[in-house]
Amino acid sequence: MFAKHSQRCFIVAQTHRHHLRRFGFSSTAIYNNMSTTNTHFGKKKRRTCNSNKLRLATKKMSMCGWLWILSTMMIFVSSHSHSHSHLHDSCENKQILAPEVLQPYRLADKTQDSPDSFRLKFALPEGRQYLGNDPILPTCIKIEYKHSEDDDVPAVGKSYSPISHPSAAGYFELLVKAYPYEPGGTSGVGAYLCNLNKGDSIMAALKAPRRMHGAPTILDRNWSHLGFIAGGTGIAPLVQLIYIILDDDSNNSIIKVLIIDRLEEDILMKDTLDQLARDYPDRFSVTYSLTGVKEEDINTNPTGGTDISIYEYGRGSIEMAKRALPPPTHSLSAGEQTMIFVCGRDGFVETWAGSVGRAPPSADGKKGNKIQGPLMGFLADAGYDASEVFK
Repeated sequence: MFAKHSQRCFIVAQTHRHHLRRFGFSSTAIYNNMSTTNTHFGKKKRRTCNSNKLRLATKKMSMCGWLWILSTMMIFVSSHSHSHSHLHDSCENKQILAPEVLQPYRLADKTQDSPDSFRLKFALPEGRQYLGNDPILPTCIKIEYKHSEDDDVPAVGKSYSPISHPSAAGYFELLVKAYPYEPGGTSGVGAYLCNLNKGDSIMAALKAPRRMHGAPTILDRNWSHLGFIAGGTGIAPLVQLIYIILDDDSNNSIIKVLIIDRLEEDILMKDTLDQLARDYPDRFSVTYSLTGVKEEDINTNPTGGTDISIYEYGRGSIEMAKRALPPPTHSLSAGEQTMIFVCGRDGFVETWAGSVGRAPPSADGKKGNKIQGPLMGFLADAGYDASEVFK
């Protein structure tokens, strides 16, 4: 019995010697208490006395063992907590790239809008709340794409204006038409984007805010009547402007939209635009003009009375401008002002408002900034002034 206790205590004491000293126990004293050579007692008393001391030593050893386990657990918890805190700090301190820096954006959702166009929803990188730096300024991004893995083939870039509100948190949406690749052009970017699958990423960078007659803002311009003329995908940048205006409770502008497409199935975002007309019946109206059918074949009421859309025929005219757009400023009441936006391919813009010029290229070879140029076309003939048209 004594030998077993003695051996057990010795092993415990030997293993935890540094812990005994740490917690105030003298290992020397305990080892001395294990001795059986005490000459002040008889054999029986010596055994009893030493057994009592041994039990005391064992009790202290057991306490020390528990303290050692407890201290080990505390060290582990402290270390784990420190590691977790360090990881948390690392996540918080993770570098967030500025929107203007080329970086990846992951495709989160994809829906077809027409036979050859898609609405693409991209997630923002971690740590970014908005696509741009200001949630009420219109945005535009430039997407880079290489149609070949050959290092000698340069990347091409194409700009897209999101159809989502700039304040959309954590994502942005694009409306993209799948124009096929053409050597020397940028149209292949559209086909590339439309062929993406969920989870794929693009490389893009935010462009500088577009200045519209001197400023990038749209809510503080005193435009009481707004007209939007779009050809094909030209509706995309205009939709974002429409969302910004309608979302502002302090804005009461009247909005009229004119969209020109070849066939009804080519009209992009028609459901969205028709819904806006229902939601804002006193402020928002949309007219669709089709160029690929005869005027007498246009079904001006395709859903039997439930469609509120207005239909026209042709590429445009002075009369169409007067019917589908707000009147020029000089025809409005004092204090009211009209602004017309035109967006589409070069030929479309030229037909309605005259061509858009460009400043000389910059030193690095990039295209010069767009220049409005003189107002011409249907809008000029309808009596609008260059100061109330942006193309």
